[in-house]
Amino acid sequence: MADVFAADNVIWVEGPTEELCFPLVYSRSTNKTLPPGTAFISVVATGDLSRKKRDRQLVGEIYERLSSTGSPLVKSVKFGFDSEQLSEAEKEDMRKESKGRMHFLPRRHFECYLLDPSAITAFLNEKDGQSNESHTSELVSSKLTELAASPKFSISEWNGDLSSEAWLEKVDAAKLIGETCKALSEQRVTFNKKADSLFLLKHTLENNPNSLKSLTDYVCELVDGK
Repeated sequence: MADVFAADNVIWVEGPTEELCFPLVYSRSTNKTLPPGTAFISVVATGDLSRKKRDRQLVGEIYERLSSTGSPLVKSVKFGFDSEQLSEAEKEDMRKESKGRMHFLPRRHFECYLLDPSAITAFLNEKDGQSNESHTSELVSSKLTELAASPKFSISEWNGDLSSEAWLEKVDAAKLIGETCKALSEQRVTFNKKADSLFLLKHTLENNPNSLKSLTDYVCELVDGK
């Protein structure tokens, strides 16, 4: 919260994971650090912003006033949130209600960009010290595919392709990654969004940056867009 007092461009984001990871996404994609005075800050309860209209307006006003109170020099206040299961019509309504300040991640949530078998393999091998054999990308891909088709995770967009954009936009990736890690490690490795997302992000940025294009475009728009 102290960052509000030093910022003139405040970007409220979904949670501490985004607060930590989005500056890295920006710096890696642009080869620049965040502009001076720009701060990503996690909100307290984003669920309030997807409830009835009055609640969304109220919470938006609270954060905008808090941003302005924290620094009288604040020039810009934006909100960058997960799409979750909001329809396009609902998101458009929220954009209008916020006078264009509210932006939505192109996919359901941040972890939808971390479904990279190579990154998950590296994470498992880093964390699973009791395994007698190294995990492989082939095994991870196979388990992801198996679970994605299971009743617990199957959605209408699933067509058997882990790289399908339509599926990546809608799948509950955080839970899918968690279930895959537990299954392949025989429950020894758990995936914690707050603690472990940065590992997967760094690996993907290094080895498969093209898969993150819509994420980097989104983050750059939050930072540099008007």
